[in-house]
Amino acid sequence: MKKSALSILLFFSFLFVEAQNPLVIAHRGASAYRPENTLSAFKHAFDLGADAVEVDIWMTKDRKIVVTHDKETKRVADRNLIVPESTYAQLQELKLQGGERIPLLEEVLAILPEDKKIFIEIKCCWEKGESGNVFPEVKKLIKKFKREKDCVFIAFNPAVLADAAKKYPQIPTYVLSGKKDNNQTLIDLVKKNKLTGLDAHHGIINEEVSALLIENNVPLYVWTVNKEEDMKRMIANPLVKGITTDKPDALIRCIKANQKN
Repeated sequence: MKKSALSILLFFSFLFVEAQNPLVIAHRGASAYRPENTLSAFKHAFDLGADAVEVDIWMTKDRKIVVTHDKETKRVADRNLIVPESTYAQLQELKLQGGERIPLLEEVLAILPEDKKIFIEIKCCWEKGESGNVFPEVKKLIKKFKREKDCVFIAFNPAVLADAAKKYPQIPTYVLSGKKDNNQTLIDLVKKNKLTGLDAHHGIINEEVSALLIENNVPLYVWTVNKEEDMKRMIANPLVKGITTDKPDALIRCIKANQKN
């Protein structure tokens, strides 16, 4: 499709996209201001006005769902442990910045305000065997706290999300992508795996991708947007349902400024 045709399609398609403010999704909590993926980071995100938090999960050796980004703890903790090869008790002995500790997903759900959402990234989506089989445990927790309507599953592995979509059709599934790939590939990741939509790095969202998303009716979230100029660009795109950021307060200010214009 030529650029001029794309521009025309995009222009007329945007006329039929309902304008609304994007969700403010705090990346690993308000991670610009508090240690990432900690209870204090999540609490601070909500204090700043975030609509949702994004968390990263792994399953421990004793089948506890913990919230941490990396497979190993050396980047965030005082000692290095391999998360899926460690017990929850062992991980609790680690000290994070500011005396924080690695929380359970259960603890995050327990402090999640009633009107807020949680985006759960399956970081162990490439693990083989039981260490990657997190959905049964996650489902129990979501059911326990009655948050089925407030959860979104995200992952870079579309096959894992496809499995989740079959088992838990009431929970939206968004495939993550940061690749400047063939743009049709982004659509295929969603369509072929029967997922809800795409959660893409903001840098790959251009005119052509936007037009294809509209044409194929694929919902869109974007990550991780921390610069003001990028925030403004994503806010101006009515396709964007939500924006993940380390700085929820800065994004909220940009959204409010956009409303006044």
